Amino acid sequence: PTCIRSLHETTSPQIGQATSLYHDNILPGDNQTRILQEALLKLNAALERRDAQIGDLKKEINELRQFQSNTGKTTRISTTPSMHTLISSPKNLHTSAFVPIAATDKSRPVILPTNTFTSTPAMPFTMSLAKLLPNFSGKECEMPTKFITEFEILASGLVGNSDEYLLRAVQQSLSETALTWYIQTQQEQSVNSWTQFKQLFIRRFRTPGKIESLRGRLRSLWQSDNEPTADYFERLKSLMSEIEPQTSTDYIKRKFIQKLRKDIRDKMSLGLTASLSDLVQKAIEIESSIIQQK
Repeated sequence: PTCIRSLHETTSPQIGQATSLYHDNILPGDNQTRILQEALLKLNAALERRDAQIGDLKKEINELRQFQSNTGKTTRISTTPSMHTLISSPKNLHTSAFVPIAATDKSRPVILPTNTFTSTPAMPFTMSLAKLLPNFSGKECEMPTKFITEFEILASGLVGNSDEYLLRAVQQSLSETALTWYIQTQQEQSVNSWTQFKQLFIRRFRTPGKIESLRGRLRSLWQSDNEPTADYFERLKSLMSEIEPQTSTDYIKRKFIQKLRKDIRDKMSLGLTASLSDLVQKAIEIESSIIQQK
């Protein structure tokens, strides 16, 4: 019929034009391979630039950590958004490599090898330890044994019991004469363990002259009028332990009663046969009774 023929003649040129456009967009195999290779070259170039940036960041981080190791102090490494993107995103940790593409009928995905970025463990310092640990400068009035005892208790809770961490932490507790001694000792011999440090430290600062000076302080030590009995006992025990770390309990009991305030000592009903803790507790009770009567 005339209407059908007219419709066919109208649509046929459009179909032919579309078909021609479709075939024009299909490139030969060599051209398609060339375009894919150019795209891959651009991708590899971008990855190489990214790898170079990652390498620079790793060097900066390692330099900061090396600085921490040398100084024994903590420097917080703050990352910018770009650093975070470069380091934390797994897709960015690729090694650049050019993989040639052969002309094949089927396209295959390009798989690039990946690198793993591992961080170096750092000392668990979260703040300035100098403000938290006891200080020792080497003055005549200071007690080296007491310092070591207090340092071990506090430092072990902050940095653990590792020899390396304790040796690095103690550098922040030493000052003046003591710090100078430690620096000179490290130059003369390598101090690698905490036990070795303690032996050298006690040998240097717990001298016969120091012990004799402490004995003089013990002879003149008395509980003061307004000093709580518990504080007096701790002061007495600390001084006696510094003079002789293996002081017998009986000797401490005798000195405790002897150095008590007279108004407390006169009311002590317990003798040396009682335990040290019972003697101290009894003295505290007498002290409380005296305060209540005032």
